[in-house]
Amino acid sequence: MEAAAAPPSPRGRAEGAGHERGGRKVRETKADRKGERRRRKARLTLLRLDGVQTVDHATQHLLIANGGLGNGVARTTLLELMGAQGHLEALETPRGRPYAFASFSRVHEAEGARRKLDGCSVSSAVATTPVTLHLCHVERVPIQESCTEALPPGLKLIPDCVSSEYEDQLLSCLDWSRRQPTAQQSLKHRCVQHFGYEFRYDNNNVDKDKPLDRGVPTMCDELVDKCLSAGYIQHRPNQLTVNQYQPGQGIPPHIDTHSAFEDGIMSLSLGASTVMEFRHPDGSHASVLLPRRSLLVMAGESRYLWSHGITPRKFDVVPAPPPPPGDGAEGPQGSTLAQRGVRTSFTFRTVRREPCRCRYPSVCDSQAGQQNLQTPSSRSPINEPLPSTAGLTTSSATHLGPSEESRGPDRVSRAVATERVQVAAFSHPGRSVDAEDDDDDDDEEEEEGDAAQRLETEHVHRVYEQIADHFSSTRHSPWPRVAAFVRGLRPGALVCDVGCGNGKYLGLAEGSYVFGCDRSAGLVGICEQRGFQALVCDALALPVRTGACDACLSIAIIHHLSTEERRLKALRELLRILRPGGRALVYVWALEQKYRQARSKYLKPKHGEMVGGGTGPQPVVGVGETADHEKGTSSTPTNGVKSPCDDVAESSRPAEPAPAPPEPRRAPGMPTRGHLPVHTNRTPFRAQDVLVPWHHRRQGETPGQPERACEEAPVYHRYYHVFREGELEALCARLDGARVLLSYYDQGNWCVVVEKC
Repeated sequence: MEAAAAPPSPRGRAEGAGHERGGRKVRETKADRKGERRRRKARLTLLRLDGVQTVDHATQHLLIANGGLGNGVARTTLLELMGAQGHLEALETPRGRPYAFASFSRVHEAEGARRKLDGCSVSSAVATTPVTLHLCHVERVPIQESCTEALPPGLKLIPDCVSSEYEDQLLSCLDWSRRQPTAQQSLKHRCVQHFGYEFRYDNNNVDKDKPLDRGVPTMCDELVDKCLSAGYIQHRPNQLTVNQYQPGQGIPPHIDTHSAFEDGIMSLSLGASTVMEFRHPDGSHASVLLPRRSLLVMAGESRYLWSHGITPRKFDVVPAPPPPPGDGAEGPQGSTLAQRGVRTSFTFRTVRREPCRCRYPSVCDSQAGQQNLQTPSSRSPINEPLPSTAGLTTSSATHLGPSEESRGPDRVSRAVATERVQVAAFSHPGRSVDAEDDDDDDDEEEEEGDAAQRLETEHVHRVYEQIADHFSSTRHSPWPRVAAFVRGLRPGALVCDVGCGNGKYLGLAEGSYVFGCDRSAGLVGICEQRGFQALVCDALALPVRTGACDACLSIAIIHHLSTEERRLKALRELLRILRPGGRALVYVWALEQKYRQARSKYLKPKHGEMVGGGTGPQPVVGVGETADHEKGTSSTPTNGVKSPCDDVAESSRPAEPAPAPPEPRRAPGMPTRGHLPVHTNRTPFRAQDVLVPWHHRRQGETPGQPERACEEAPVYHRYYHVFREGELEALCARLDGARVLLSYYDQGNWCVVVEKC
């Protein structure tokens, strides 16, 4: 919808530029055209973010484009500017938005403000030059969800915990002349001191066998005794880390390693205030203002499950204080900017001597190794060994940062338009760029990586090359929420579908450029036959320029990777090729095929079918999939919807359960089938690491053919790691520079939308 005609501005633009005025046509100036482009952009941004349209008639409400907290324009600046134009009823400054809203008592006051202030310049806290405001009328002001004031469970914030005198004493006991080069380098020149034990930021842990010469300073005893008496903590801290944050410095989101420290971690803020961000694996978020001299205590869920971090910036968005009576803007106050100062944090921890037994095994390193990789925990539904992938998993301390160098051609379009790029070699698995392990550790890590590659090569890559045509014949209906994600992207978006299969999502987005890549040359060939752009590559080393894509898809891919570090590396590679603000949609198979009392389509029995080891027929279908033979048709495309994670073929053989197929060929050192259980289709998963059968139907075979033909059909087994609830979110929480926008369950799949910050 068109905005109101541009009014006169402080820079002397002609009113009604390009329209009749005084009986003659006024020529539109360059400044007029530039201003109109910016107003058009602001209208589209408002519509995209808040679903509000501007109008071409005067109202009481104004959109102040380019004048929001996201542009660094302070609320006080807008109050002074708008308050001088009439009776200002409300000034709304939404968090993170590049605009604000002003509401006046009368329509003519709002119109007068628009005419006078449209095009004026104001200072910005984040820009070196002033920013230009553009004003438009709106019918309504969207209700903004303010940052929640409710703290995460178990989190306590005690304001004014120490006096200013005690603050000075604590700061004076620090000697910043004692530098630790390795720590300084790893923290990007942030000043840090350790007492009791050195806190290692590369793995959020300590070396329990190497205590430091200096323990927690006695100056801290007064605070520690006070907290013990008040019941804030249950153990006396024996480790202290002191960080000095300059404006613009921060710390990435993280969860302190469970096995390293006891419950109850305290952080004392001295010298200045800051905002700490807390995030739950389900995407819930809380921004907590830590005032100067306040004490933050993380216990229970807030300590074990929520990640915490400080965004590196020089200004924080904080709740705006109420204005003095009579100053106007008595309505919702929104937020404002607060400049950061030099903040010194004292973080107190107690080193743990026994494994962690918390209630959050999905993010617990003590329990994850037992539960997911070695032997089932007490919560496991069966008493049989889980897949032997313990030898394939690298330490949770390992961090893999994506390369900042371009791994592909300068332009992605050139890569996908000219020829397929064959990437035969894997990137090195499980390696930390900062690791300084000895030769034995290097050898062990290489063996683990080789074992992972052998497992995936034998039970993923080779299988898909063998079944490509049959697999493609069962993949024809886009999954609705994936299709909605693709179709909801802005026109002109560049989208990469990593693991595109036969390309069923490549042709959905009109006006966007979508290209695919897959490890299977057979499936990429099918994409090309359908007229789609696709290339052959590995998800761990995408030949795409860093920051090139607006969006990415990873549908039913990551669960084929056999170690946590390889799964994390695949996510980091997705993040690398995204631009800041770009989003990735990730789907993985779920361990929980019954969720909130509802069975997934994978478990729902069909007519004439027995489920769960009965003596009747057990058709083989995938997660969220309906077999074609149940519709009384052949395996030709239908309008039925199939899951993006339904990677098991249909089989019409109405026979008794078949004996286990012969042992597949395997490379030396690979886990045998005795260590990787073969999953029984249409039944709940009994382990997280399994082999899933695929009954390969030959070309021309239909579900109605005799038993003998089906019995002779080869059976392939593919490796899967099915995700527990919260596991995917916890994996995403380990990504630097990313946040989970949305997390949901979709017919037997765990799904997240991740945004690159």
